[in-house]
Amino acid sequence: EIRKKLGQKLLVSDLLIKPVQRIMRYQLLLKEILKLALVLTMIMIFSLLRKQLFLYENISYLFIIKTTLNIAYDYDYTNFCTVGIRR
Repeated sequence: EIRKKLGQKLLVSDLLIKPVQRIMRYQLLLKEILKLALVLTMIMIFSLLRKQLFLYENISYLFIIKTTLNIAYDYDYTNFCTVGIRR
């Protein structure tokens, strides 16, 4: 009766999403999740590569220092920069 007074033609049940209509929404949701997962994966890969590059740059720098000390002082600095290795 109230619905008729307000001039609404549809029932509340008519406005609810049907199970068949939900399937399309799940597909859209999964596509959005996939996009976000790809972006997050790319960010993680970039971060790991940046850390790896930083590590290699520092190793190269330490190797140059070690070589310079060997040449300049004619001393064997083979254990320079060696971590955790005992003979």
